[in-house]
Amino acid sequence: MTDRKPNWPLILVAIGGIGTAIITVLWPAITALALLVLFAGWSIVRGIFEVWAAVRLRKEMEGEWLLGAAGVLSVVVGVLLIAWPGAGLLALVWLMAFYAILVGIVYISLGYELGHPGKPLRHAPAS
Repeated sequence: MTDRKPNWPLILVAIGGIGTAIITVLWPAITALALLVLFAGWSIVRGIFEVWAAVRLRKEMEGEWLLGAAGVLSVVVGVLLIAWPGAGLLALVWLMAFYAILVGIVYISLGYELGHPGKPLRHAPAS
């Protein structure tokens, strides 16, 4: 039998997830609006920097217009989320649900692989 110690980073992630869930249950409207505002702001700032980078890199690389187009798209998404927060919140809820389901499946698979009785842990090769 191997001596398995707790994996503290995973435990901290779990505690953070539980804390986030409690806050979300207690204050759903504020949580949703805060998430929307953070995502919209991030999208706008990211888009501005992508457009700026595309302009600066236009003589250094080919296809810089794709970086610029991604930047414009990011800004447009951020502005639309601010303009129509209800639709943005619904889209974010669906996105988070899809993410939670996929990550849950991955973690269940990981838990099965790590906790399968009698299966020894495989160690990564030394680099």
